[in-house]
Amino acid sequence: MGQGRAAPAAGRRRLPARKELEPILSPLRRLLGRRLHILPVPAAARNRSSEERRAHRAGRYRAYFRDARPQTLSYQRLAVFPRRAFIPGQLLALEDGNGFALALGVVERVDTAGQQLTLYTPWDGQGTPAALRLGDLRLDLATFHDEPLF
Repeated sequence: MGQGRAAPAAGRRRLPARKELEPILSPLRRLLGRRLHILPVPAAARNRSSEERRAHRAGRYRAYFRDARPQTLSYQRLAVFPRRAFIPGQLLALEDGNGFALALGVVERVDTAGQQLTLYTPWDGQGTPAALRLGDLRLDLATFHDEPLF
């Protein structure tokens, strides 16, 4: 550690140096009419190994998709971001007209001729999807482990 800086207590997370957060915070500061509040790191936060983080994410995905079922919808009139390139296993968000997520889903099947998409999702039909925001992760529905698509 540098002079004058104490090492964090075991299991405690040290706040990242401001320069590490700057690529994320800088664009947010430029939004007009918005105030940026930087919160302290919670006391319960701790460093985790890659495997611990992966297992934690899998547990959270498993809980989220517990009541999910396959649902087919037409994407003909939906905005698709960043582009219409569906990949089986791809994680996506169903968004309303204001850009708020209605639910997450995982691409199961794509019918490009009929412009139909079968998703594994817990979406309960509340709200009207206006867009699909495709993620860059593939989710294995057997293990709920994620991996980058690209």
